[in-house]
Amino acid sequence: MAPILAAVISALALIGGYIYQRRKEQEAEIRRVRQDIYSRLCINLMRRVDAMDRVARVADWPAPDDPEYMKKSYELVMADPECRANLAEGRELTASLALYGTDDAIRAYVHWIRQGWAYANKRSSRDPDTGQLIQALRKSVYPRTRIRADEIDYAIRRGPN
Repeated sequence: MAPILAAVISALALIGGYIYQRRKEQEAEIRRVRQDIYSRLCINLMRRVDAMDRVARVADWPAPDDPEYMKKSYELVMADPECRANLAEGRELTASLALYGTDDAIRAYVHWIRQGWAYANKRSSRDPDTGQLIQALRKSVYPRTRIRADEIDYAIRRGPN
């Protein structure tokens, strides 16, 4: 009886160890996928800002008080091939974020989008807080990160120009 009990306990320990190891491998893979999505999303957003700034400098950009500001600026952005491609890639990355991102990461992205729309529609005088978005993305990959949103924002705005 004792050898059978020992064999059952050993088998359960092996199965439990296998399940635990498999779960850890899946979590690591999901973390790698998230890191890839988050980094590509951040790069896409930075390129979008640069491309839209370029369009705003060379095009006949409407004045913010123009009643058709949103429509005219959207048309200018969509007429630019680089901006169009960037927005298409951004939609794909957003779909990936919705599938693989943590709840907090998705909420931070939605908050960032809402801040951007409020700013564009003159309901807010503040640009979207990109540092806050990136901090939330980092926290979903590195839960114990201690970097602050204002430090990230400073690095982005004051970094290589």
